[in-house]
Amino acid sequence: MQKYTIFFNEAVLSIIIYDKNQLGDFQNNNDVIFEKNNFLEKKIRLFLEKRQSFSLYCLVNNIEKVWEYIKGFFIVEKAAGGIVLNNENKILTIKRWGFLDFPKGHIEKNESVEIAAIREVEEETDIHNLHIVDKIDNTYHVFIKEKQFVLKETVWFYMKTVSTDSPMPQIEENITEAYWFSMEEIDANIRFFYPSLQNLIVKLKNTIGKQRREIEK
Repeated sequence: MQKYTIFFNEAVLSIIIYDKNQLGDFQNNNDVIFEKNNFLEKKIRLFLEKRQSFSLYCLVNNIEKVWEYIKGFFIVEKAAGGIVLNNENKILTIKRWGFLDFPKGHIEKNESVEIAAIREVEEETDIHNLHIVDKIDNTYHVFIKEKQFVLKETVWFYMKTVSTDSPMPQIEENITEAYWFSMEEIDANIRFFYPSLQNLIVKLKNTIGKQRREIEK
């Protein structure tokens, strides 16, 4: 089963896509099934207002309906970002609002997600000579802006650079520090990353491992 995850602080809304042959595995466990549940709006309200986590199951051919329904509760913003590895096998990391993070930002009009991701990394850290190796994943998190719920979808890319220059934080974007962290330092500080990024770091390791295996073939 494929899974999409929306984070709102510590609360998690998991959207799980299932095959019709798998329905019997969970339909008797009080799970929320998109095709059968009449109280989905109430569950989403509890997620937003009470930060209650829940899992939502839907058939694979209904995923577009699910997304359209869920997006109706939010203002949707799209962003792109990069996790950058240099020639010393260190990862470009920033601190924003007191949390560890990776550089990312809004996609501008008529801009591709790839160009937006590279531009945002350059602007937020002053690190250049970037190239995209692979897409890692999309993350989804909710925040409140002007008393409205915003759903931010961020497309993340695994990037490389030959640069080992010291990164410069973009202060005007509330970035207070920027570092080159080893993977061991990332792991040691994992609790200081947002929950959505903790999941992303696991996928980053899988992506790096896949790239290395392909090189070794």
